[in-house]
Amino acid sequence: MFRIVFRSNSLLLPAECRRNSVRLFISSENSSKPQQVNTVELIGKIHKHLFTLPSGYKMLILQTKELDNKYFYHMVGTGTTMRCEAGQRVHLIGRICSQNYWTEEKKLRQKIVIKTGELEFLPKSVDIQSDKNHVQLCSQIYSDIENTRHHSAFTMTTHHTTKGGVSAGIYVAENHRILIREPSLLDFVRNDLKRLDWIRIEGQISYTFSRNSKLQLRSSGYILANSITKENTNPS
Repeated sequence: MFRIVFRSNSLLLPAECRRNSVRLFISSENSSKPQQVNTVELIGKIHKHLFTLPSGYKMLILQTKELDNKYFYHMVGTGTTMRCEAGQRVHLIGRICSQNYWTEEKKLRQKIVIKTGELEFLPKSVDIQSDKNHVQLCSQIYSDIENTRHHSAFTMTTHHTTKGGVSAGIYVAENHRILIREPSLLDFVRNDLKRLDWIRIEGQISYTFSRNSKLQLRSSGYILANSITKENTNPS
């Protein structure tokens, strides 16, 4: 017996699918999970504890210092039972949950939430230079590759099975926007990769920012790749 849910989702979809695109969730006893990777590792400081749900699930803003002396602020959902306060340094390993939204200019962007079970609390004395923002994805290229003079972009799709609440057991497909700016990778992407290829990437979560007509600041997330490997076999 299948359970199917449709949601709008057209970020960098193949050209023939953009007009009437859907996001598909399937749950079935006969469903098999593809061999994919969706892993993010962060080390940083809790900037703000946003709220705690009745279930105990917490939403936090985690700050990481990047190599170019910028600070990124990541939204993190965690099931930890430990008390979370601003200023605490933590280490986490989780997965990326990409949520699409439309801007006032009718441009499709992504909000990134990192979901993790537990947090490892670190001594505040740990040097900020140890901050970490590392992503690894292994899956298919879901979209056509879009090329400009200075970068290439495409979407990768990963899947997971939800574990809690009314949606437990649903097989979820999520699209992640990948951006490549590294000159040494651009030729490889443009000449050797195509839609439906299986690849493994490593990189970091990055963000762009814009303001709407009410001057509210909004962030758009993506994965900035610094390593790409083409897989030799295609998982079924």
